[in-house]
Amino acid sequence: MLDRELGTAGVEPGLLPTLYIFSGPPSEIPFHIPRPPEGSPEIGVWPMQKAGPAIRAYRETLDRINPTSGTSCRS
Repeated sequence: MLDRELGTAGVEPGLLPTLYIFSGPPSEIPFHIPRPPEGSPEIGVWPMQKAGPAIRAYRETLDRINPTSGTSCRS
């Protein structure tokens, strides 16, 4: 739902959080990281080169997203 709201508010698809939150550990880690018994099934990896643009894009949408209802404040 967050990706949909951010996308509707204008965040480009490559900066939406689900792509990174559930991406799993980086491929450079040479060993298996077990899944946690509770919570998210994967550990996310947010590429440093995407962090700054994502933060700016999310801040620009703050006035168009209502975090309590999951719906946009404006159309």
